[in-house]
Amino acid sequence: MIKQLQLFKLLKEQSIVLFKDSHNVHTAELVIDKILDNIDTNYDCFLVLYNIEFTLSLIYKYNVDPKNITFLSDHENKTDLAKRLNIKCFQMEEKIKMNKRPIMLINPPYTNGSQDASEIYTAIIDNCINKFNPIAIGGVTPENLMNGGQKKKTLRTKLNEKYNLKYLRFLSQQRDWNDKIKVDTVSWVYDENYKGDTSIVSRYSNTPYTVNTKLDEYVDGATQTIHDWLISIQTTNKIKLKAPKLNRNISQTDMQVKISKEFNDSYTLETGIKTESDNNEWRVVFGYMRCNTVAIVPPGASVPGKYRYMPFGQDEALARKFALYMLSEPVRFIMKLVYTSRTLDNPQLSYIPSLDLKKFNNIDNTVLYSQWKLDPTTQQVIKDIIGVEVPF
Repeated sequence: MIKQLQLFKLLKEQSIVLFKDSHNVHTAELVIDKILDNIDTNYDCFLVLYNIEFTLSLIYKYNVDPKNITFLSDHENKTDLAKRLNIKCFQMEEKIKMNKRPIMLINPPYTNGSQDASEIYTAIIDNCINKFNPIAIGGVTPENLMNGGQKKKTLRTKLNEKYNLKYLRFLSQQRDWNDKIKVDTVSWVYDENYKGDTSIVSRYSNTPYTVNTKLDEYVDGATQTIHDWLISIQTTNKIKLKAPKLNRNISQTDMQVKISKEFNDSYTLETGIKTESDNNEWRVVFGYMRCNTVAIVPPGASVPGKYRYMPFGQDEALARKFALYMLSEPVRFIMKLVYTSRTLDNPQLSYIPSLDLKKFNNIDNTVLYSQWKLDPTTQQVIKDIIGVEVPF
């Protein structure tokens, strides 16, 4: 145990230098151990990719025989350490031949490291599943694997069809990483033989809760009560924002909206290109890339392509109700849980209930909490988590 702690301390402090020009992100000991607590460490075949830290915990804390561990190294210093640990080590994935289906452990590179930061982790995991056919997988990835679209959704669907999600932990920078991480991350265990409910740990609470009827994707439900409440208030209809459109056949200048990033319902007008953005209607406008505010825009000006909006015809009162709804405490809280991407696309709004706001004389937190029958204790939990943040 002492040797393990010394090695983890060394890697935490020196990984960037020791493993330069490779996957040199240190995987924290707590993050690894929470994964290993949820796999069968008595199994006799482990495949670890990139992250030598997994092997340290397997050997020194979980007493796994080094001969039962195969390691894929992407740096000579990792290779040297693997040899000192007496584990089988390969520098090329193509050379790895497993005698039986392994338990796979991985915290892959998330992007290609270039300026465009193209996502690559889904392809890495998908390739490993195809090649090694693991019986279970313990991994660390960006959170968007659990609730993102496109490649993330494709991989998530594959995992859910082939395995059962046993454990999911929404990682906290302070609690789990003890460091600042640029992206929201999760750790998880998919197990082919597991048949029970999914155990989830929120980044806002240390108390696990279980999920047996999930939403379309897994989101951080904070507590059992909040998760169950979030499921109970879902509506068939979904809120869908519109994107402005350029008429490429006609290039006209027009006054465009520019939303304040400091104050809600504040904007200025500036000269720009005319867009087709329901210009004759009242609109509630949001930033496509996060700007943390919303604005109510009257008929007249164009909405530029960097924003998204909801039109309300000539009904100014309804537009203002919708803005109040989206800025309410419970809705901001839901957005904080599910808005994990860089851009505000409709999937990020899919958990916001679509209410007939015309039935309400006014919209505020009290009205919404009463509508959704949420107890005062849980209301306070929500208030403590969201505060004044506007996660749009």
